[in-house]
Amino acid sequence: MMITDVYVDAHAANEIETAAICSRLGLQAKIAARADEVYAAVAAAEDPIRRGKQVLYLTRNKGAFLKQCPGTRHYTCCGYRILHIGSFCTMDCSYCILQSYFHPPVLQFFVNHADMFQELDQALTNRPFSALAPASSPTA
Repeated sequence: MMITDVYVDAHAANEIETAAICSRLGLQAKIAARADEVYAAVAAAEDPIRRGKQVLYLTRNKGAFLKQCPGTRHYTCCGYRILHIGSFCTMDCSYCILQSYFHPPVLQFFVNHADMFQELDQALTNRPFSALAPASSPTA
């Protein structure tokens, strides 16, 4: 699916990645003072899930980039760590549970990469990469 609109969080407008992404897409960004503005624009569409795949929201990640696999009460958690760089997806896989999981269905990409790399450096310095796997993982 093609990105047709780019919204930029006002707090992410000066990030280096923001300008680079808008330039590559050849789209003029719309500045959003609040995420609710983007969510409302997507929710107002006849098909919000389809519209959410056409709108890219560039914002800052305000939480951790490296997270534990969320698992569920019905599935055994894999113990992996997930690098959280954004949310939602442009693909339209009929079997994908994520299409109904994300509310609102907005394609977000986090542009504060310096923060992400700092967090990764710290995680890998404190714990070697091979030790990031869960202790209970079976070995090959």
